Amino acid sequence: MFTLNDISNGTDKIELRLWNISSTYDPQSIYILKQSKHDEWNLRVINYYRSLKDSITQETNMAFRGGLIDSLNLDKYWALPSQSEIKNGDDYGCMDGNTVLLELSDKRRYKYIVFRCPELHVNKDSAFYLINILHEGLRSLAKEL
Repeated sequence: MFTLNDISNGTDKIELRLWNISSTYDPQSIYILKQSKHDEWNLRVINYYRSLKDSITQETNMAFRGGLIDSLNLDKYWALPSQSEIKNGDDYGCMDGNTVLLELSDKRRYKYIVFRCPELHVNKDSAFYLINILHEGLRSLAKEL
């Protein structure tokens, strides 16, 4: 298995990690978006198998200018509630679907939020819609890799 730096105690620059965790299939994926300089960002995508050691199947990196990242509106995710904080949020689930875990970190704060099958519940709460938009945005950027 691979290891990542602990970001729960803060990071020098903004770092976002979006974990797409499937209950039934591999590989899994993690998107790591990290601010490297004032207007530069790095996107790292890691595909891996949960059950195997040294299981990275693909890893890609790409640098972006800030303008492309601005379209993701990352600031709004600091205020986004986790699924468990949404009224009746625990009622929205799925069988054999995916979980999206989002970690955000900067110098002053750390946050993580979790959603089960957000793509199935985009009409039930705007939080599902927003996490799905971010996931799709990162996937689109990754296609540029």
